[in-house]
Amino acid sequence: MNEEARNIIKDHKNPLTKLGLIGPKLFLKDSSQEAQEKVSNNLKNLKIILMHQKVERRCGRAKAEWNPSLNLAKVNKVVKGLLEHFGYQDKSGIYMYPEEMLYLVETNRMEISLNEVPLSVQECYDIMLNLPEFTLNKYRVYKKLMSQGYRVVRFSEITRRKGKKTKENENSNEKKRGLEETENKATELKKIKIVSSNERLEFKKKEINKIFEELRKKAPQSYVPNKNEEPTPDFCLFLASNSNRINWDYNLYVSEKYALDDLKTDHPSIYAICSGDNISLYKIGTVNIPCNIYT
Repeated sequence: MNEEARNIIKDHKNPLTKLGLIGPKLFLKDSSQEAQEKVSNNLKNLKIILMHQKVERRCGRAKAEWNPSLNLAKVNKVVKGLLEHFGYQDKSGIYMYPEEMLYLVETNRMEISLNEVPLSVQECYDIMLNLPEFTLNKYRVYKKLMSQGYRVVRFSEITRRKGKKTKENENSNEKKRGLEETENKATELKKIKIVSSNERLEFKKKEINKIFEELRKKAPQSYVPNKNEEPTPDFCLFLASNSNRINWDYNLYVSEKYALDDLKTDHPSIYAICSGDNISLYKIGTVNIPCNIYT
């Protein structure tokens, strides 16, 4: 144990900064002593490189606590670049979804704990697979695309971000409208001369009707599902060049069937077909076909 610790400290203090070039591939066998020495030296250098242990500092990893009631991981320690591609932040803190938490643990970028007890990669897998809304195939697709440099975010998270931005815009617009209405009402009240009690009652009725009209427009309404409504995508896929947090490039659907049915979408989509250990990705875009073709 002490010997291993010494080797780790030694490798950490003496990192590999330069790798010697082996040279072009030798297609023809050369039995000369010079060629044999060159091959043995290359093999020796390769062995040194493979035996060198890559040591990462623990302070370079984020830390989070798994919350079973929310099925989210609350981040206690943030590292550089974490919030650009993972999780979300609100008034109560920073949270990670299960697939994000597991991916960061697997890539050695986060430490996760439950009741202040560190969790292993296997325990993180057990947590994620016991969730009703998530499957192993969904995580495999997520991990594959993230490893290739794409940005993959839950569709529900994008909807939440868009709703938050819309609400912020509405609040700012409502404040402006409120100030304008207050000024207009003050002007109207100065102009209106209530002569009798009947006119006062009529004026109150009009104001009350205005309030109820506004309530009918803004109050919660019953949702009637549309049978022709397109299925909700599992994820939203962002290309590496897309730095926007709301406008995604592709809808991402994860399917375990060999066939794709009812491909009705107005947004360019990618379908991930999982069969056994294989994941096949199919890109489907919007194509306009003319109704009449004249020859």
